[in-house]
Amino acid sequence: MKFEKKPCPQKRITTALLLAAGTGSRLLPLTKKSPKCLTLVNEISILERLIKSLNQNGFKRLVVVTGHLEDRIRNFLETRAGLMTIMKRYSGNW
Repeated sequence: MKFEKKPCPQKRITTALLLAAGTGSRLLPLTKKSPKCLTLVNEISILERLIKSLNQNGFKRLVVVTGHLEDRIRNFLETRAGLMTIMKRYSGNW
């Protein structure tokens, strides 16, 4: 099957969505005191890798849905968001 790449007249997407509300139970004990997105892989957190990649690819906004250990994610993003606008949404328990 052959696919043709057609030009897209729409604007480029510049907003990313991060779902970071889970407890990361399958990574216990690493996620007992730190959310999964802040788990270090080769001394760099998953979230830091994501932020760097989004910045390099021209994203302007990051919407983060948080829940478990939300304060840690918020504190991390305050210093490392680069040029992106961070929009946080708390999912919490209803």
